[in-house]
Amino acid sequence: MLVLILVVNIVLLKIFAKKNNMKALKNILSKQIKNSSMMKEASAGIIIAYANNLLKEKICLNTKNEARAMQVKNKTLTIACLNENSLKELKNKENDIINNINQQFVKNTIEKIRYLA
Repeated sequence: MLVLILVVNIVLLKIFAKKNNMKALKNILSKQIKNSSMMKEASAGIIIAYANNLLKEKICLNTKNEARAMQVKNKTLTIACLNENSLKELKNKENDIINNINQQFVKNTIEKIRYLA
């Protein structure tokens, strides 16, 4: 689906080859692509993968198989946790997790973390 959107965008850009129209069309298309639900879902998937890697490798060395990022919605990262000790460790490092994700991506990508225990 995303490939189809990109192909249509390229065709439209070639049709409207005038400089003034092309700039306006380029701006409209860029905004539409950024705001599409597919792009939001793809971005959420990338953030979740990065958060899981962060949990396993850098933040919670004691929780390798006990915590997992599950969802990103409305700038909230949801993390599922299997035991209480891991949950406490995650809560202690919550600001580090949020800051690390926001440094890797756009500022304020994640504003808070929700925990499922």
